Amino acid sequence: MLDNSILKKIEIFCNFRERCESEVVHRLKKENISANDAKEYLKKLKNDKFYCDTRYTSAFVRSKFNLSKWGKTKIRLKLLQNKIKDSIIKEEIDKIEHDIYAETIKELVERKLRRIKNRSDFEKKQLVSRYLYSKGYEPEKFISIINKKF
Repeated sequence: MLDNSILKKIEIFCNFRERCESEVVHRLKKENISANDAKEYLKKLKNDKFYCDTRYTSAFVRSKFNLSKWGKTKIRLKLLQNKIKDSIIKEEIDKIEHDIYAETIKELVERKLRRIKNRSDFEKKQLVSRYLYSKGYEPEKFISIINKKF
C-alpha cells in the first residue's frame, strides 16, 4: 500500500530536476521504505513519468559538457556510478558533436595556458595534459591540440 504523503514527497523530489532510478531508490531508502514497497513506488513513479533514465542522462550529458566542460570519460564514469545502462550512456554521449568537442578542448587548453606563468614548455604541457585528463578528456583527443601550441 502506497502512502500518499511519501508519494507526494518523492514526486516533489523528482519534479525539482531530472532524476535517475538510483537517485529515487536512494531517496526511498532515506524515507525508510521497505524493498517491496520501494518497487511499488518506483513502478508508480515511472508509469507517471516522474523519472526516466534516458531523460536524466540526456540532461546530465548536456549540462556537464556545456556548463562544466567535462569530457566524455568523466561524464560516462559518473553516469555509471548512478547505475545508468551503458547503451543509454553511449547513445547520449554520441550526440556531442565532434567539432564542438574539439573546439571545447582548444578553449580549455588556451584558458589553462593563460593561467600558467613562469614554467618551461614541458611543464606547461604536463599541467595542461593533467588538467584535461582530470576533466575527463581522452588523451588521444587533446595531445595533438596541445602539441600544436608549442
